[in-house]
Amino acid sequence: MIDMECPHCGQELHIDDKYAGQSGRCKHCHRRITLPGKGGWTDIGEPSTQATGQSPVKTYRLTESERTRLAAEMDSVRKSPTVAVLLAGLLGLFGAHKFYMRKYVQGAIYIILAWTLIPLIFAIVDMFFMPGRVRRWNVKHENDIVQEIIKARGG
Repeated sequence: MIDMECPHCGQELHIDDKYAGQSGRCKHCHRRITLPGKGGWTDIGEPSTQATGQSPVKTYRLTESERTRLAAEMDSVRKSPTVAVLLAGLLGLFGAHKFYMRKYVQGAIYIILAWTLIPLIFAIVDMFFMPGRVRRWNVKHENDIVQEIIKARGG
């Protein structure tokens, strides 16, 4: 039996071991949570970097509750490469993909220059670079969250 708190609402959850490592919804607040795997500790480095072929800079040992917190916080900040590419392709003239990546000043420049159609050229180029930018965004924010968790632990 997995005993844990929902990272969103704090309610105590008791879940059968057969669901270890899977995602689902909290029965109280209905927000998405990722259940811890089997065992108390896991090594968390930069899992997202494995897809890019880069080696992790550091590896941390996180408890099940810390892994759950990491997964919950990543769910709220994670960006999708598909959404970013679609925004660049469909609304790139107006900088929608820049706003999605929280680059508000660049997005505003795209809007101001939209009448010149120059942002359209940049948006087409951005479509090819967006997947890598999104991966870097996700890795950076994952590392920031891990650092916060380690700092909260006192380590």
